Amino acid sequence: FALTVFTTVGFGDMSAMTTGEISYVCFMMLVGAVVHSIVISSVITVVTSSDQVHDFIRTNSKLIGAFAAHTEMSEGAEHEMQAWVSMSAKYWITHQYDKEEMKNLIVGKIMPPHLLARLPFELFGGKFVNNSFFATAALSYDIPARLPLLLALKIQKLGFDCGDVIYQV
Repeated sequence: FALTVFTTVGFGDMSAMTTGEISYVCFMMLVGAVVHSIVISSVITVVTSSDQVHDFIRTNSKLIGAFAAHTEMSEGAEHEMQAWVSMSAKYWITHQYDKEEMKNLIVGKIMPPHLLARLPFELFGGKFVNNSFFATAALSYDIPARLPLLLALKIQKLGFDCGDVIYQV
C-alpha cells in the first residue's frame, strides 16, 4: 500500500478513511513527488554529462583531424592523439571552473585573512609553496599570500615518469 501511494495515487481498491490515514497518504504522496524529482534529476544529469563529454570528444577529434591533415601527420600519431583526448576528456570537463570568478574571489577583500594565509599551504597537497622556486624566493622576499593562489589559477600540474612534478603555464 505504501509503495503504491508513494509512486502513484493508488489502485482504488484500498483507500484512506480516517483523517489520520488521509494525512499520512497525502504526506507519502508529497514525499514520493520529491523523491521522484530527485531521481529524475540525477538521471538527466548523468545523460547530460555523458552528452557533454561526447560532444567535447567529437569537437576535439575534428580539431585533431584538421591539424593532422594540415601537418601531414602520420595516421598512427593522429590515432594516438585521438585516444589521448578520449581518455582525458571526462577529467578535463569535470575539472573545469571559471578562473576569472575565482581570481575575483582571491583578489577581493571579502576573503578572511586567516583563510588567505592558510590556503597557499593547501595548494597541490602543500607541495606548491614548498618547491624550490618559493623556497628560494622566501629567503629574500616576503611572498604575499595571494601570489601562490593566483599562480595556481594559471598553472597545470603535470607528472613525469621519473617522479618530477612540473607546473606548466
